[in-house]
Amino acid sequence: HADGILGLSPRNEICNPNCVETVMASLVTQNEGLDDVFALCVTPKNGGVLAIGGVPDEILAEPLTWIPYPATPFYDFYDVSLSPTMFVGDIAVQMHNVTRARVDSGEPDLLLPAFVLAQVEPLIEENVCNAGGLCTSGWFRAGKCYEESAPPFVYFPSLTFELVGDDDQVLQIVLEPEVYLLNYSSEVLCVGFREGDGDLITFGDTVLAKYATVYDRAQKRMGFATAAADCGRGTPVVDTCTCSMDPGLCLFELDDGACEETECSKMYCDLSGDFSCEVQQKDVLKRCSNDASQEEGATLCCTRESGTVVVQKS
Repeated sequence: HADGILGLSPRNEICNPNCVETVMASLVTQNEGLDDVFALCVTPKNGGVLAIGGVPDEILAEPLTWIPYPATPFYDFYDVSLSPTMFVGDIAVQMHNVTRARVDSGEPDLLLPAFVLAQVEPLIEENVCNAGGLCTSGWFRAGKCYEESAPPFVYFPSLTFELVGDDDQVLQIVLEPEVYLLNYSSEVLCVGFREGDGDLITFGDTVLAKYATVYDRAQKRMGFATAAADCGRGTPVVDTCTCSMDPGLCLFELDDGACEETECSKMYCDLSGDFSCEVQQKDVLKRCSNDASQEEGATLCCTRESGTVVVQKS
């Protein structure tokens, strides 16, 4: 039973002062045949997948690349080796003694040391200034949210980090602007990286929203791969739908073009005479509204907005 934060430390036991077996170690010892591995895939707005004992193929959009992590028995974090050079677009940024990155799903942002951030911010600002005509010094700051219209993503450079594996194998972690600029709404855009502590880079959810990660505790290694869309859960994205008033059914047009007719699980009416049809489909709640003043069987056009199906008159 876990109430609050569930930690999945690399260690098998925590001693403070008495020693207690960690959650992951307990699951492995109590379930014969369960592999000592777990996988994590997160989405920006729709939860994610935690798989224990294996790696679901559907969460991966490409094969895994494995990077070792420290194998000491008293190490509490999943740290991986990092090249001391990162890139802002095509420009190299020297990070000198910063040679490791910590993967931490409990941290929402990408954390950079202060002296690295001091190099990254002006490079992004200069890139956008030259391309988009925004030349006001100091307008771009890590961790800041912009409530006014921000420049289009195309004006921002990608951020690239290089992880170092066995035999000097290099894995590039590439964060495009649509990954590190968090679009919370049509009016608010926030920078998904900020200053961290010390000479350590932390890959928080800004990074994990793009990359699925696998934690192989038995082999002391981590796997990285671009995550499948919506972590491969196959949630139908409703682009358009047709709503019929008789007898309170909603037709949903799915990604593959197929239509699925589902009876309303709940009906709602308001004082204006409008009614809403709520449909529970593959654990995703869709709402299809209709205008009761329309003729019976009238067809309306639906568009997707913030995960909710909104009906518009055609």
